[in-house]
Amino acid sequence: MRKLLTLFTSLLLLASCEKEIDFNYHEIDPIVVIEGRVTNEGTEVSVRHSRSVEDSVKSASLPGATISTYARVDSMRNKTVDDLRALHDAGYTDIMIGIESGDDEVLAHVNKGYTAADVVEQCGKLDEAGLPYNCIYLGGIAGAGRAEETAARSAEVFNQIRPQFMYLTTVTIFPDSELGAEVARGDFAPMSELERFREFRALVAALENPIVVDTRLVTNSIGFVAELPADREECLAALDEAIAGFSEDDERRLSRRRAMMRTI
Repeated sequence: MRKLLTLFTSLLLLASCEKEIDFNYHEIDPIVVIEGRVTNEGTEVSVRHSRSVEDSVKSASLPGATISTYARVDSMRNKTVDDLRALHDAGYTDIMIGIESGDDEVLAHVNKGYTAADVVEQCGKLDEAGLPYNCIYLGGIAGAGRAEETAARSAEVFNQIRPQFMYLTTVTIFPDSELGAEVARGDFAPMSELERFREFRALVAALENPIVVDTRLVTNSIGFVAELPADREECLAALDEAIAGFSEDDERRLSRRRAMMRTI
């Protein structure tokens, strides 16, 4: 009985706890809101400013607004060229796609869920729709001894599509990742830092279509930005110089720096 009385008293105390909180929604600044609707009749996208709940005036679209987003290669799989063209007309002008590689062996190893042929097909739809896009290339992921080979395979794919911009980055393997477990078991050998330089060099040399490449990212040991093909020879000369002067001390120092990374 005492336990029940104690419980009943506690419930009364909790039930009587009330606190008023003032929320002044009048002073909240408007934010940009993107609304999208996909139906059997087509795709609609609008960009507007949010408005007060007391504002009776219907919010108007923001003139000249553009939309940027990230995507996967297979994000376009269930979209037609007309669907993608509608997105472009609605304001999508900057899509970043983590392609990462055009090497089927690499794509299968890291479980990307698509092939090099899929990259060509799906990005080809973006090209046909006139929807601008950029991409990310992940160096080092092919493993030791495959720098030039994987760059050549990837270049074959990139030369069939037309991204405007490419981030060249390199993989950093964390011990608690699946790839880290493969390294610990001896099933995967990471590329050396010098090999990563050679992979970038091979890719820059093989890219044929106009594109801006940028390596100025924390995971890279060398940073440059180049507009291809105009800057190709200057970029290759700088990479050749860096490769020719690369020492064992450089390898130890840069490998130690990568091993100390805990986030990217």
